Amino acid sequence: MMYKVGVRSINSVRQLSRFRRWHELDLAEQHKFIHKFAENYRKRYPGSKTNLSFRGLMKDIDTYKDSPSVFGIFYNSICDNIDHGRDNGRFAHDSFRKLVLHRNDST
Repeated sequence: MMYKVGVRSINSVRQLSRFRRWHELDLAEQHKFIHKFAENYRKRYPGSKTNLSFRGLMKDIDTYKDSPSVFGIFYNSICDNIDHGRDNGRFAHDSFRKLVLHRNDST
């Protein structure tokens, strides 16, 4: 017989978050985050070559009605950092933290 001791499912942990996860955002909310995130990143790290990559990824998101999944990874990472009290890393600055939506927020 197998026992699960001290194991919580990922879904139950995510439900404890004060923030909406990427998959819970509608397309307009995702696009708003993407544009604000890229603009903020450009201001914080103006010499970074990553800015070119972001520009390329954002190029036709409105045309294709899609959101590049890499931005979802960034979004969820910011949420996780806040939830777990981490204050280091590239997205630890308050300007990034202000971009995520609380569970009771709407656009």
